[in-house]
Amino acid sequence: MLIAEGKYQEATAALQTALKSEPNCARCYYFLGTSQTALGLTELAKASLARARQLSPRMSDAAAALARLDVKTGDYDEALQLAGGALKANPDLVSAYVTEARALISKGDLPKAEAKLEEALKRDGASLPAVATLLSLYMRQGKTQAAVARISKLVEQYPQNPGLHVLLGVAYLNLKDLDKSEANVRQALALDPKANDAYTLLANIDLARGAIEQAETHFRSAIEANPNGLTNYVALEIQYEKEGNWVEATKLFEKAHQLDPGSPVVANRLANLYLDHGGDVNVAVSLAQTAKQRMPESPVATDTLGWAYYKLGSAKAAVAQLTESVQKSPRNPVYQYHLGMAYLADGRLDLAGHSLLRALTSDPHFPDTASARAALDKMSKQQRPSVSK
Repeated sequence: MLIAEGKYQEATAALQTALKSEPNCARCYYFLGTSQTALGLTELAKASLARARQLSPRMSDAAAALARLDVKTGDYDEALQLAGGALKANPDLVSAYVTEARALISKGDLPKAEAKLEEALKRDGASLPAVATLLSLYMRQGKTQAAVARISKLVEQYPQNPGLHVLLGVAYLNLKDLDKSEANVRQALALDPKANDAYTLLANIDLARGAIEQAETHFRSAIEANPNGLTNYVALEIQYEKEGNWVEATKLFEKAHQLDPGSPVVANRLANLYLDHGGDVNVAVSLAQTAKQRMPESPVATDTLGWAYYKLGSAKAAVAQLTESVQKSPRNPVYQYHLGMAYLADGRLDLAGHSLLRALTSDPHFPDTASARAALDKMSKQQRPSVSK
């Protein structure tokens, strides 16, 4: 009942109490995983759902839920295996077909993904996850007009479904028909003032029209309606960043990090905000380490960790990380600049000069241009031979 009401913190507490008296309750672990997923606690949710499957291996709902989390964390093959197993136990499990489709889209197998979505829609023609994923697939293929036609028919069949109106609004936004997009999202809000993603869509319509302040207001409304939806925090932070409003950007991401401490994207961005706009360097290092641990191949996370080590005064550790990020993305001027500054701190002036020049050559107007030029000028003066009188 608490989960149905969206009271996930209370549901989590109740389930944890229940498990103390009934530690082998598979359904308790399944619902706990469901609640933790809604709270953005991905790793805890995975552990709870895995325990549910261990206690009840034929629990298809737990397998499907775990597969959805695997898609979220990039474990696509594992997701396909779990979703396939869930469908063997329950061939009509719509969520498992949708999860298979999302994993296949991520792997680039679009025709097979579309077939999986059609299987889902045969069983539930108004399944919002299935329709949303199909819309995403159609937009990716440049078939948005076909998506509009299909979703419009569903809206005619289910006119009281706010989610379908939102999806139709997304399709029209993709076609740059802002008036029709707004009309559909307003209809969704008339049906349900808390319609999922409605305010996010309004914010994006505002951005397309250049109404920045109104967009920020709608992003804040989206966060109020769905405080666990991290994409809205990211979108609003981007607007604050464009304005140079670093205080509000930092506050926003601190709140996002509290909601999902395991999110590598949030941890990485918050670390950068602390490093470049005031904050505890030690905390920034810890955040950057979390991001790198969860995104070990990401040059973005590697660069952040290297820059954090530089700010901490650990030049050699910084060079090790920043060399890796530059190798993965050599034309990125920020990575080259960070590496140059780390080399400079480590006393390797020739390498520092090379990296700083590479940064300026890649983009003479990147955000740290002035700092890079100042460092080069200082090095040049230090290297000039003194003239004795």
